[in-house]
Order: sequence, then C-alpha cells, then structure tokens
Amino acid sequence: MGTICEDGTCRPFERPLNILLFRKEGPTTTFLPFYFSRRGIPGYRMVAPFYWHLWDTNEKSRVVFPLYWRFDDYLKQRTVTVVGTYVKTRQPDAESTALWPLFYKSTKFGWAAPLLGSFKIADPDGQRSFGLYGLLYFWKRSPTRAFDLGFPVFVSTRSPRSAFTFALPLIFF
Repeated sequence: MGTICEDGTCRPFERPLNILLFRKEGPTTTFLPFYFSRRGIPGYRMVAPFYWHLWDTNEKSRVVFPLYWRFDDYLKQRTVTVVGTYVKTRQPDAESTALWPLFYKSTKFGWAAPLLGSFKIADPDGQRSFGLYGLLYFWKRSPTRAFDLGFPVFVSTRSPRSAFTFALPLIFF
C-alpha cells in the first residue's frame, strides 16, 4: 500500500499538494510564477526569468541570464560556455575562443578581428578558405581555384587551366 507500479518499477505514491501558488505532484514542483522543477531524467529547474537548468541523457543546458550560458551536447561531444562577451567552444576536432567584438580564434575554422576588418574562415574538410585583411586584401582558395583582390592595386584569379592577373600600373601576367 502507498506505492504505484508502472513498467515493472514501483515507487512511493505521493498525493498531489496544491496550496495557493504552490504545486507538488510526484517529481514536479511549481511555485507560480517563478519556480518550476522536475526531478529525474529528463528534468529541469527554472527560476524565471533568470535561471534555467535543463537536462536529459543527450544534453544539458544551464543559463544564468544574462551573464552565464553553458550547453553540453553529449552526442556531439561539444561544450559551449558563454560568460558575458567571452565564448569558449570545445569539440573533439576543434576548440575556439572569442572575446566579442575584439577577436575570435579556432583551431579548425579560422580567426577574426572584426574591429580591424580582418578574418579567415576555413573548411578543412572541403579544403576551402577565404579571408579579408584590413578591409583591403580579400582572398579565396579551393582545391581548383584561387582568387586575390588587393584593392585598388591588383586582382588575380588562377585555376589549373588558366590564370589572370591585373595590377596597377597596367601589368599583366
């Protein structure tokens, strides 16, 4: 007596409790409109609107708005942590760090210095990349093509079949 059995598992039976704005029923607790929680998996704990903690077997999220954010994805083995304007991302094949809007650096995907008008974006799996230096020099690379633009001094394009370069003052190759 005093237990409930579901799917071959028995647990103690708890009577629902409702007192004004407070609700307690099994693993769920609510104090309207600010606190919500659920024990177990999946589960959550929220203190609206500033704190959220959600979890299940595949991922976990924790947010202390607006200062701290952390997301763990166990299937992709990826962790993203945000503290103010600082961002740190880790996954098996790459790690990145950013302090927005000052800089971004990744061990796989490139880097950026937005205030200096410079960046490099890479796709190592597709062997492609492109970038901009000081808002004056743009380049793009792939296994079969290359393009360079040094504004306003030169432009160059290359492929296995052809190449063209124009540079001031009127130099061709």
